[in-house]
This record gives sequence, C-alpha cells and structure tokens, in this order.
Amino acid sequence: MTTKLPGLKNIPPKTDRELKIALDAIKEALEVRLGRRGDPLDRAVTLRELSDSGIVKVRNKAVGVENGISPPDDGGPGDLTTPPAPTNLEASGAFTGVLLTWSKANYGNHAYTEIWRSQDNALGGAIRIATTNAFVYADEVGYGATHYYWVRFVSTADVVSPYNATEGVPATTAADVGAVMQSLSEELSALPGFSTLNTTIPITLGSTTANLQTTIATVNSAAAAAQASVNSLTTSTPRVIRSTSEPSTRDGSASLQEGDIWMDTDNGNEIFVYTGSTWAASTAGSTSSSDTTLQTQITANGNAISQNASDLLLVAGVSDNDDISTSINITSLNSSITNANTNISGNASAISALTTRVTSAEGTITAHTGDITELESTLSGYSGTSTVATAVSGLNTRLTSAEGTITNQTSSITSLNSALSGYSGTNGVANAVSGLQTQITSNDTDIATKASTASVTALTSTVDAKNQTFVQDDAPTAVAVNDLWVDSNDGNKLYRWDGSNWVTIQDGSIGTAITNAATAQSTADGKIDSFYQDDAPGSASEGDIWFDTNDGNKVYTRRSGSWVATQDSAIATALQDAADADAKADGKVTTFVGTSAPTATAIGDLWIDTDDNNKLYRATAVGSSNWVAVNDTSGIAIHSQDNEPTGVNAGDLWFDTDDNNKQYRYNGSAWVAVDDTRLTSNATAISSLSTAVGLSGSSSTKITNLETTVNNGTTGVGAINTAVGLLTSRVEDNEDDIVATNSSITSLSGTVNTKTQTFVGTSAPTAISVGDLWIKTSENNKLFRATAAGNSNWVAVNDTSGITVHAQTSQPTGSQEGDLWFDTDDDNKQYRWSGSAWVAVVDTRVAANATAVSNLSTAVGLSGSTSTKITALESTVNHGTTGVAATASAVNQLETTVTAIPVNFSQADEPSSGLTLGDLWVDTDDKQLYRYDGTNWQSIRDSLTTSHASLISSLRTDVDGNAADITTNQTAISDEATARATAITGVNASIATKNKTFIGTSAPNALAAGDLWIDSDDANKLYRATGTGSTNWVAVRDTANDNYPRVFTQNDPPTAINTGDIWFDTNDSNKQYRWDGSNWVLVRDVTTNASVTTLSQAVTDIEGNAAASYVLQVNANGAVAGMVIEANATDSGTTATAVQFQADKFAIWDGSGASSTNSVAPFIVDSGVVYIDTARIKDGTITNAKVGTLSADKITTGSMSAGRITSGTMDAARISGGVIQSTDLSNNTSTVIHGGNITTGTIDAAFLDADLIVSTDLGSGGSTTIDGSRITTGQIDADRINVTDLVLPSINKVVSGSAIGGFANNTMRLAQVGEIGTERGIYMGYVRVFGGSGQVKTLSIACGDGTYGSSGTQLLNTGNAYSNDPNSGTLPMADIGGLQYHSNRAEFWAGIARFQTTNAIAQIPVTFIKRSSTSAPAHVYVHAQGDGGTRYLLSVEYAFQRLALDQPAQFTFSNQSNVAQNTVFTSNTITLSGNGFSGGTAVLTGDSTSKMSINSGTYTTGSATVQSGDTISLRVTSAGTSNSPKSAILTISDITDGFTVTTAITGGGGGGGGGGGGLPSP
Repeated sequence: MTTKLPGLKNIPPKTDRELKIALDAIKEALEVRLGRRGDPLDRAVTLRELSDSGIVKVRNKAVGVENGISPPDDGGPGDLTTPPAPTNLEASGAFTGVLLTWSKANYGNHAYTEIWRSQDNALGGAIRIATTNAFVYADEVGYGATHYYWVRFVSTADVVSPYNATEGVPATTAADVGAVMQSLSEELSALPGFSTLNTTIPITLGSTTANLQTTIATVNSAAAAAQASVNSLTTSTPRVIRSTSEPSTRDGSASLQEGDIWMDTDNGNEIFVYTGSTWAASTAGSTSSSDTTLQTQITANGNAISQNASDLLLVAGVSDNDDISTSINITSLNSSITNANTNISGNASAISALTTRVTSAEGTITAHTGDITELESTLSGYSGTSTVATAVSGLNTRLTSAEGTITNQTSSITSLNSALSGYSGTNGVANAVSGLQTQITSNDTDIATKASTASVTALTSTVDAKNQTFVQDDAPTAVAVNDLWVDSNDGNKLYRWDGSNWVTIQDGSIGTAITNAATAQSTADGKIDSFYQDDAPGSASEGDIWFDTNDGNKVYTRRSGSWVATQDSAIATALQDAADADAKADGKVTTFVGTSAPTATAIGDLWIDTDDNNKLYRATAVGSSNWVAVNDTSGIAIHSQDNEPTGVNAGDLWFDTDDNNKQYRYNGSAWVAVDDTRLTSNATAISSLSTAVGLSGSSSTKITNLETTVNNGTTGVGAINTAVGLLTSRVEDNEDDIVATNSSITSLSGTVNTKTQTFVGTSAPTAISVGDLWIKTSENNKLFRATAAGNSNWVAVNDTSGITVHAQTSQPTGSQEGDLWFDTDDDNKQYRWSGSAWVAVVDTRVAANATAVSNLSTAVGLSGSTSTKITALESTVNHGTTGVAATASAVNQLETTVTAIPVNFSQADEPSSGLTLGDLWVDTDDKQLYRYDGTNWQSIRDSLTTSHASLISSLRTDVDGNAADITTNQTAISDEATARATAITGVNASIATKNKTFIGTSAPNALAAGDLWIDSDDANKLYRATGTGSTNWVAVRDTANDNYPRVFTQNDPPTAINTGDIWFDTNDSNKQYRWDGSNWVLVRDVTTNASVTTLSQAVTDIEGNAAASYVLQVNANGAVAGMVIEANATDSGTTATAVQFQADKFAIWDGSGASSTNSVAPFIVDSGVVYIDTARIKDGTITNAKVGTLSADKITTGSMSAGRITSGTMDAARISGGVIQSTDLSNNTSTVIHGGNITTGTIDAAFLDADLIVSTDLGSGGSTTIDGSRITTGQIDADRINVTDLVLPSINKVVSGSAIGGFANNTMRLAQVGEIGTERGIYMGYVRVFGGSGQVKTLSIACGDGTYGSSGTQLLNTGNAYSNDPNSGTLPMADIGGLQYHSNRAEFWAGIARFQTTNAIAQIPVTFIKRSSTSAPAHVYVHAQGDGGTRYLLSVEYAFQRLALDQPAQFTFSNQSNVAQNTVFTSNTITLSGNGFSGGTAVLTGDSTSKMSINSGTYTTGSATVQSGDTISLRVTSAGTSNSPKSAILTISDITDGFTVTTAITGGGGGGGGGGGGLPSP
C-alpha cells in the first residue's frame, strides 16, 4: 500500500514578500524531489520504490531499514511486453490545482505512470511533468489556468505503453475571485457617472447653475416657449405641393405662405416658388429672389430650431450639440426640414439633367426650327387678316383693275399707231404720238418698279401655301395642318397642329423615357419619403428611398432597418429608354480637332491632331485610349530626296531635291517625269510664232500677210471686237433678268457646296464635292480624298516621308523642310518649304523656253522701217487689251460665261434635254426649286424664288400710260412696305426676347439673360447667361461635388483615390469601411445619440386594482442600461412587486462609495457572472461547487469518491458511528482495522446484507474467497480482479521466412504472415521480426481485415502494388476492408533499415480495432523488398489479445430513389447485434421529418436506449421538389448509417428502387 502524500498548496498572495520567496524555494525543491516538476531523473527514490522494484528487500517493513536491506534475487530481464494504454483519464480543475485520475493498471509488471502536460491540445508540444505509482495526481497551476493532459504506463522492464489518447484532456482552474473583483471595482468606480452618485447633480440653464427644484419653473417656461416656436415653425415652414395645376391653398385648405414650393407634375416637375402673391418659376443655374427668400426662410427656421433645441438641451444637462438625443422632437423636425430641402434640390437636379438631355437630343430640331422661325416670322404678316395682308389684298384688287384699264388703253394705242402709221415730222399727230411715247416710256419705268410688287404677290401666294411657325408663350391660332408652334414659356417645347389640336413633337424614345420617369416619380412621391443627400439618412421608414448624391444618385431602399441598394423597374426602364434615345443621337460619328487625345463617344469617331501636322486618327472603341492612326503604308508614297528611291506602288511620287524638285511618278516599273502642261503650251506657242516669223521668204511679205490677217473684215481683230460687242450686249440683256434669281441660288448653292463630307465604309461612296473624305474600313481605315464629285475620283491621302501637302489660296505655315503648297488661286502653282520660306518649284525647261522666245524675237528684229513695222505689228498683236491674245481670251471667257449661264425651266415635268451644270427648274406642281448637278436634279429651298423675266416682259407689253393708277399703286406699295417693315420689326423684337441655346467650344455672345451655352469642349458643361455679351456666362452645375469621396462596392479592398473614400465589402454583408489616407477603417453604422429617460406611472381603478412603476433608462448609441421598480395589487388581495436592473456590469457599494480604504465593491455582476466578496448563507443549494477551504460541521447527503482524498488523515471522530465506530479501529497510528475487531472469521456473515451475499455463498474453508459458481449475474469491478493471473483471449504464432516467401530485388511486396482473429474487438499485441542472411529492406508491419490476393481484391499480392514511403504511401487504409494499421518503415521505429543478419531483430507494439463481421478475418502483413536478389526473413513472431467492443455490428439501411414527393417512406428493419455489445443510446438526426421505431413501437424522434437484439426501422417524408434527397441518420456507439429517399426527376414516376445503404452523396 502506497503512502499518500499531501499536495503542496500555492503560497497565499498576501504573504510577506521575503517569507513568500523562501516558501516558494522550498516548494520548488520539494516538487523537484517529488518529481512534480523539472527533470524526472532528479526525483528522489523512496525505500518503497526500491523494494517494490526488487532492487532491495526490506526485512521488516514496519521498522524500515534499521536491520539493513539486502539485494534482490538475481533474475532475468523481465517481461518486455508493451503495457496497455491507460484509460478513463479525467482532469478536474479546482481553484489553483488540477486533479487527475485514471483507471488502475491491469497488467502484472506495472512500475509507474508518466504525466504529460501542454498549454495547447498538441501531444507533440507536451512535456512530462511528473511520474507516480498511484492512479491519481494533483497538479498545482495557479488561478485561471487551462492545460491539456496525457498519461502512459511504464512497466518494470522500462517498456512504455501508448498514451491514453492522441487528444489531450483539458482542465481549467477557477479565476481569482479577489483579483477579478478588485479589477471590476476599479473599472466601475472609474466610469464617468459614478463620481456623481455622492454629489448634488446641478442643472445648468444658460449661464445659471442651480439645483433641480429651482429650475422647474425655468424648464416649464423654456418648454412653453419651445412649443410656441414649434407651432410657429409648423405654420411658417415652406411646404412642397405636387399638382398638375397652380395650387391656391396648402393641403388641408391652409393658406399659402411665402416660400412654398409647387412642382408642376404635368410639366416635367417644373418648380415654382410662392412669392406671397404669385407663383414664380425657378430657373436652373440662377438664384431668383424667391429662391433667396426660400433659403433665407429655411436658414432662419434652422437657427430658431437650433436655439430652441439648445435651450432644452441645457435643461437636460447636455451642453454639446454633438450629444443631442434623437428623442428630441425639435431635432427631428429640423431633420425633416433638411430632408425636404434636400428632396427639392435633388428633384431640381434630376429635372435639370433630364432637360439638358432632351435639349441635346432635340438640338438638330431646334437649329432647323430656328431657321424656319426666322423666315416664317419675317413673313408672318402675310396671312389671315393682318394689316399687311389687307394692304396686299387691296393692292392686288387695284392692280387687277389697273391692268384691265391698261389692256384697253393698249388696244387703243395699237389702233392709233396703225392709223397714224406714216405720220412724221412736226405735225400734231406726230407730236401726240411722241408725247404718248414719252408717257409710255415713263410708265415703263414705273411698271418696272411695280414688277417687284408682282413678285411680292407671287411670293406671298407661295408663302401662304406653306406651313407657318409660331413662337410665343400661349397656343396660337393655326392656319393649316402641320403648322408648328414653339412654346417659348416651356423650354421652347415644339408642337404640331393636326387639324384640331396642338400635339407634342418629340422623339419616341425620349418621350417614353420622360413618361416612365414621371410615372416612377409619381409612384415614389405617392407612397414613400425620398432623401437626396450624400450620407445615409438616420431617421427613415420601411420602404423609404435614399438617393446617394455622392455616388451618382445611387438608389437605396429602407429594408428592415437598413439601407439596401435597389433600383425601381420603372426607373430602370426609363433610364434604358433615355439611354436608347441618347444612343440614337450619339450614333453619329463625331470629329474632334485638338492637341490631345479626346474621349471618343462611339466607334468611328475622328480626331485631327493639330499638334502633329493634322495627323488623322479613328476610334476603335469608346474612350480616350483607343485611337488608331488613319494610315496605310500600302498606299501612295511621296519621296523627297536627291537620288532615285525604290518605287513600291504605281502612283508613288518623287521630288528630286537635286534637280529643282523636279517631279516624277512611278508607273509600276520606272520613274517617269511629270510634265507641266504649260510647257507644252509654251512649246506650241513658240512653234507657231517661229512659223509665223519663219526666216524663209521676204520679211515684208510675211508682215503684209500678218496685217491682212489681223485686219480681215470677217475674221480680223475689228470683226472679232464687233462680235464681242454684240455678244456682250446680249449677255448683259439676259443677265439683268437672271441676276436676281441666280444671286440667292448661288449663295445657297455656295453654302451647301462648300461643305465637305466624311464617309466611312468598305466601298467607294459618291463624293458631293472636291475635298470630301472617305475612310475605307476594309483596309485598316485607309484615308482617301475626292478630287471631284462622283465615286471614281478618290485618291489616297498618304505621305510616309512626313511631308505635309497643302492645297489652298493663301500661304500656309511650313513645318518641315520639303513640305509642298499648291496655290489654288494661281493655277495650282507649286511651292516647296526650304525650312524658312516657300520657294517656287520651277522646271528649268520653262526658263529655257523663255530664253528661246527672247532669242527668236531678237533674231527677227530687222533694222530700218521693216523692223519698226514688225515692232508696231507685234505691239498691236500683243496688246494687253486689244491684241490677239487678249481678244481670244475675252472671247473664250465670254463664251465660257455664256455657256455657264444656267437655263431656267418652269414646268410641271422634269426637264430631260439640253441640260448643263447649274440649270434651274421650278416644279410648277409643288413650287419646289431644283438645280442640275450634271447628272441629276437636286432639290433647293424655294423660299427665295423670284418671278421670271418673261413675266416682267409680258407685263411691260400689256401696260400703257396710266400714271395716275400707277402713282396710286406706288402709294399702296409704300404703305404695304411700311406695314411689312413694322410687322418685321415687331416679330424681331419678339424673337429677341426669347432665349437661345448655343453649342460650341468657346463662349458665344448671349442675346439675352437666360440664354444657355453647352461647352462641347468641356464634357458638355452647361452655362447660363446673366446678361448679354460673351463674358456673363455662369456654370449651371456645382463642380465642387466632383472632388467628393469615391464609393466602391466590391468583395476585396479597392485602391483608394482620396481620404474619405468609402468601400462596401460585398463579401461581408456590405460592411462599410472608410479610407483614412493609409488604411481602410471599419465604419460603425450607428447614429451617435445619448439620452436619459424616466417614466413614472401610478394607476388605480374603481374595482380595487392598483399598479405603480418607475422606469429609468440611459442610452448611448444603442447601449442601454436602466432599472424598473413596480408593484401590482388586485382587488382580491394578490400582490406582486419587482425591482429589475439591466446592465453589462452591476455593483453594490456601501454608503461611503469607492475610496482607498473601500476599493472593492462587495457585490458585482459582470456579464452574467456574480461575484460576492463576503457572504453568509443560512440555507443554500449549489449544483456545482469549487471550494478552496471547507469547514463543515456535517455533510449529511451525497457521496465523496475516496480517490478525491489524496492527502492528510481522517479523524475517526468524523466518521459516523452508525457505520464504523471509533472503537472498531486500531489504536495504533495507522488506519488499519485491527483484526481483533472482526469478531467472526474474517467478516461475520451476519454483518453482510442478505440481499447481496448470503452466508451460503461463501466458501466453507473459513476464508473470504467467493465460490465462482455463485457469481452468475452482474459485473465485477476490475479493481477486484487480480491482474497477475488474468487470462484474456489471445493468439501467439511464429511464421518462418520460407512460409512468408521471398522479397524480390527492389520490388515492394505485401506478404501475408498469418491470421490474428475473426471476432470484432480491440486487438493489442506485438510483432517481432527476425532478420535472415540476405538483405530485406524498407520493411513495415501492417494489420487488417481486407481480402488478399490477385487483381480485384482489396489487398494485392502483386509486385510494386503499394508504396510505404512516409510521405506518399499508397497502402489502402480503411475502417473496414483493407488495412487498419500500418507501422511506417522499421528504420524509423527500430533503427533498422536492412534486415541482413540474424541479429537484426525488431519488435513493435500494435493496437487496432476490427469492426467487420466474423466472416472477414484479420491478418498480419509484412511490406518490404529485397536488395541484390530475392531475399528472405528468418521468421516473424506475433501475439495479440482481444478486448470486446461495446458497439453493435455495422447495420445498413436500403436507400430508395425516384420516389413521389411529400410522401412518408419506411426503411427496412435492422437487428442490433455484435460480440461485446450490450446496449447503448440510439441517436436520430437528419431531416426534420425523421423518426425511428424500436421493436415495432411508435415512431419517435430524438434518442432512445437500446440493447443487443433490438430491432429498429426509420421513417422520413420525401421532399416537395424534384430530384431532392431527404435522410434519416441513426448513430449507436459511433456506428452510423442512414436511410435516404430521393424524389423523381420532373416528369418521372414515383416508386421505388432500393439502392445500397449509406448516406446520400453530396
């Protein structure tokens, strides 16, 4: 029997410091000698240990070693069997120590137990802290410590057992209550509110501080004033009214107040502000007086609210505005006003943005409308009953009458002329005729003047037949269907007259977008509150909407107290429709001109880089980084060098810089000189001159012939001059009639024809004019330029040498030496840039020709009179004005002019013959003007058509002298002109008052305040004119918002741009972070608030019931603490009272509070744990107690495990006499019961309970041995069994190496050694390997119940089937089938890499569990290979014992598939069995519909106790969806299987098919 040693307690913390140091040293020395700390080799050895281990023999154990000791008997090495692993290790934490207990060793040669400890649950990091011969150990670790423990046995042969388990057993000691209470007391006493408990709480109002009683009147007065301010504020706060018509009252019929806002929902939510008498429109981008009034009112209201809130806060003891409680109504009211103001601003911004987009989309319409309006407004007086129309109508009437009179007079004059024909001289008739002729001539002049009036009449008729455009702020009276009206009071909104109503003209997509947006806005306004601000609103209701103005107006919806990103489907549709409309407007290719890469809006956009010789780029995608050069090196190349370059393509050009830039062209094989046609002309002229002045014959004859030619009456100079004069007269006569018509046509055609167009496509388009561009997309955007109209005059634009070619009338700016300029104003004369100046490119042959001409002139210059004649003749021939060349030039020019004069056609059908370029045709069917372009008739605007000359000529013939009527007509015409001028002036004045929208890159000249300018060079930034001129533009947008923080929404940290950026982590429930400049910092999503609330209530009724309560609540950002005191009583006399507290920490102090002498609160509650410093409990119940020091008069119930008594002695007086009397014990010093106190035999049978053991059950020999035949039921505690003679089922075999078989060279083989057993259980034993004469290497041991044999089995016997490499082994390990144990290679556990001698012997302990049925035996295997040939082991020995498993055999349920939905299915029934299984707990898990039935009983859920032989079936309800499994899972003592039913795939039938057992596949 081992003597119990007391545990060494920790030194009390309040021990004197020097004494504590000494006691700690003593304690450490004792623990080292006792083996409880330090190296186990330093532990002291006791005489008992020497005796028990057989080292010495103690002759008289009672007296110790007084008579000496003797050495032990000499014996063998002892039993080398591996001890079994300890079981049932328990670790119980007390105050400062941990008590360990485990089951006693059940083998014969047990020496001691090792105790191992670690702070982590990792056996590899554990250290051995002690050894003991007992099966209990106390480990002192101090307060609040957690450790993990392991134990293992050591035999007398110094063989260690396996550890009790791989997982450590944890234990935690109690916290130091005194230290915890000390810390908590210090924490609680340091709280801000604690210091006020023992002081008078002051109330501060304004600058006055007083106690509560003196401030009540002040509080009441301040509250009344605040209420009055709130009432006044409610009345004076501007309201927002949404309606389709101008409101006259507020909602509820209250009177309108100055500053109220009306949003006209019938007109795009246009905003009006009430000025006190009228509604004034609020203009975007400017600050109207009503806006200022509204802002002033809001500011004043906010100041009043802030002041009232401050007064109330002062009363409540809050002095910092940041601490304002959200419970104060005035603050909530201020928030509401702020939200309303935000909503107004947000709506205005949204309306402004939408208006801007509509204006941009209608830009083209607006431009056209402006042109039409200008013309129609000018002529607007020519219709209806206006003054001008009346004057014209009167004029027409009088003119008709005059024409009739003139016709009659013309007939009379004609007759008179016939009668007086032949009269001449000075007679009276002649005079009369002469006078009449004079009168007619005078009348002709007047009629010519009047002709314009006829033109006006014709033009008026034409104009009256056209539609009219009205520009005014109210609906006009339409004249005809399709008239247009521009509503100047509604953003120049365009309407069309359909015959009965004015209907809006608008792009369908934009109209749909506006309608959808208005519908979404109406829906939102009618149901919820909307917030427009840059941070999340704090006070909101379910369903409210917040537009985050700091994140592109991103929309959030209030859901369950949080803001969730949302988008209304109507808004999404509206945005999409607006985007579609915008895409239609943006679909056109945009051309940019600038020095840096612009942002392309669509594929195909063009950019001319003015900083790189106007290099052309084309966009391949949207953005600023997708520009590609429009160039193709396969096109025509231009070379500028002094030697012949290498030609690539036909058409390449070379300017020979060494030969006056002579120009050559590559024809595909050689360079061919490009001749100037002027050279040929010069050569021809020289040849002609040489022929004319040829030296053969007489010079005088040649001169005479020349004079004859020059003076010929038919072909000479004089005749030519006469013909020129006549032709000039005819041209001048015709030009008078044509000029008026051609002037406007030429102007219009010139304007149209001067514009160049850019085509983008794969095939050659039809050019409109010279200079048009074509980007051929099928050849890498190769650029071509039209040299003439049509589709066959395209030339490639390319210059790989970098030379820039200019074609213009004025001198360009040269940028690189070799640049070319073709002077289009000088017959395309060619110049080259020398680096500093433009130098004419002159062919030397021109100079040579000039020299030849000069030489020829000299050669024919004869002396004398002939020379003079020749000289005079040359002067006459070459005269600059009248010479042959000048005359020929004039004739040619005149012929060209005559030929180029367009012919005018006026007919219903299209002219088809005798056509020349520029001819004009007036289609009399539709009054439309056309121009012939050489191929087709092209339409020209006909608003400026004038009457033809034939009409004027006809009118002259018909009119005779009627001066009086003509004078009257002149007066009427003058009146009409005056009226027309007045009307035009009025229209212009009206137009001048309308606002105009400009689109351009530089500031335009505003015509009036309110004009708009879209800066296309600055992302279409919008400006508004505050006055006329170009310097009064103000931005209609606050660009300060552009620098606001960015908002990121993603699942990983983004790259921040600025401090203050926000990131919503979408991978963590949208958790919000803020960038502080270097890190993302979590943002608490709470509203800062603090409040103190009290509620007192007392209620009684006439029936006798009564209730009273008092509640105190304090709140800081949602952290709430408080108390409630209540009492209730009923009329029947029943009463109930309660006092309840809510707080994370709760403490009770005595009256003096915290101080240096009272530093610990006697009662503290912290997070649900109660701490009591000193307590007296008269009667109490403790379920689980940890007691440091126990002083008890008696312990009357319960039991105490004897194993827990590890030290000290028990006084016999403490043992109740009813069980053991003190006189029954020996009076010696030990607790051994004296044999004399056992009165009959060993123990008198009469003292035994007959219900357990009767006297006849005992042996007859007088000993205490129990007859084995008497033990028929129950169990025997292992402590009662002598383990020395205990015999367990075992097997022991030695198998020879030849029976095992050889191991081939370098070929791993799994060799079966022999059978271990077939029963289920825990097999514990060893395997010993004996080496042979050959080398067997890389050997390891394995055990398992797998099938062994050829292919298809679980364990293969083929070569190299498996590897036992420590890091990449392939042996099939499994709980059932395969292997259940593998040792790793012998070199790691025995230090033997090769078994090559008979002295190479290795032994390893083996433990494994066999769970399979008895039909599958377990075997021992050796896994190894030979070295140098086939090698053999000498033999293998193995021995195993089996312990039964208290587990059932593996059971299996049959699954079912393709079953019907929502149907109950029952499994097959299994029977529990298994050798060693007596019973256990059946636990049911899986689907919520799972149930089990035991022994055909009721189906239940949860768990139940079962035993061997019980039957069990499971039941589960199938899923309600297609192809879905549901499972019921049964577990008994770690044996598990499930019953799974899977529904049929949609369209399949129900029913069943069973399938193997097991759980469903995931």
